[in-house]
Amino acid sequence: MTRRGLSLTSLLTLAACGALMSACVDPREDFGEEEEGIGISDETGISEEDEGGFEDSTSEEESGGEEGDQGMPTCETTTATVNNIPPNVVLVLDKSRSMVVNAWDDDGNPDTEDVTRWHSLHDTVDTVGHQYQDGMSLGLTLFPSVDAESSFDGACPVNEVPEVGVGLGNAEALLAAIPAADDTDLHGATPAAAGIATALAHLEALEDGRPAAMILVTDGAANCSAGANDITKFSQYDEDLPLVVADAWDRAGIPTYVVGIDIQESSEHPFTNPREKLHEVAEAGGVARSDGEVGFYDAGDAQALTAALDEIAASVSCGIELGKAPVSEDELYIAIDGEYLPRLDSCDEGDGWIYTSEDLTQIELCNASCDLLLAEGEVTAEFACPPQP
Repeated sequence: MTRRGLSLTSLLTLAACGALMSACVDPREDFGEEEEGIGISDETGISEEDEGGFEDSTSEEESGGEEGDQGMPTCETTTATVNNIPPNVVLVLDKSRSMVVNAWDDDGNPDTEDVTRWHSLHDTVDTVGHQYQDGMSLGLTLFPSVDAESSFDGACPVNEVPEVGVGLGNAEALLAAIPAADDTDLHGATPAAAGIATALAHLEALEDGRPAAMILVTDGAANCSAGANDITKFSQYDEDLPLVVADAWDRAGIPTYVVGIDIQESSEHPFTNPREKLHEVAEAGGVARSDGEVGFYDAGDAQALTAALDEIAASVSCGIELGKAPVSEDELYIAIDGEYLPRLDSCDEGDGWIYTSEDLTQIELCNASCDLLLAEGEVTAEFACPPQP
């Protein structure tokens, strides 16, 4: 099965590899940071002299002279180009009545007035959308739709196609399709499964070969089950949600990132434990968090909500799958436009890159380095010694 979106970092792939021969030293000293073209020169990612593959061209002098001499050990230095392919990403956003009924601290300042959850989500879509609209082909689905009403018959509508189809430069289109930040006239329940189904159908219909992902943002557990009657429509949890999310990942290879807004341990509509249910959805989506109590991004305030969406967007836009691993973690060098980037232990340290998989096959560019990737569209990965299959 082909994955169209893997973990946090499979949304870019190696275009091709070429090979050069050099001593096992820092390749930045071999090539010089100011020289152009470190092993890659054409659009395919393979320089003309390297098209033949990994040809051993180590000279007798480089290998230490005559047999028996104890010269410096040598190994191949493999360079490859990583091209930025903007992934298709659909935001699946909760527009239920609870998003405006409930308010919270928007700025961490107790002296300012609280705002609705919807106000915060609108501001986050504005910020993240404009920041990453060139690095992701963004679309948007609302659940329920803007036509939802506060009635048994009208609380659960979801459009069969997204309010905004995926596309680059879509930030303004996203904002135009959703209610205003200060709009309190929102109605309806939480038909999250139908929202995911709409987004999934849209992504699968594209068939453009691009990686894809969904980002589900909600403030509670799903209801509006297809088999529920008027009595149970709102009080019964919709068990279809984790199933459709699991289908997207297991069958189509499309992950679902899950963000919970002020998720509580109990609710009456539906009657369940929302934290447990949303954790289950995050696990089914293939990209659950492993560094906290729950697998979803747990946004307890507006600042955490913005940080969660920003972290997901950066991972989706600036994650790179190398395809092969360096011999050791110190034998990989990453450059953009000829400038080498520092390796970090965490993106909290600043600009540079980090490993995001234990097998050293996946990395992520951090902060300004991520922005530089989105602007330049290409990264050079340089293995000081032969990469491991």
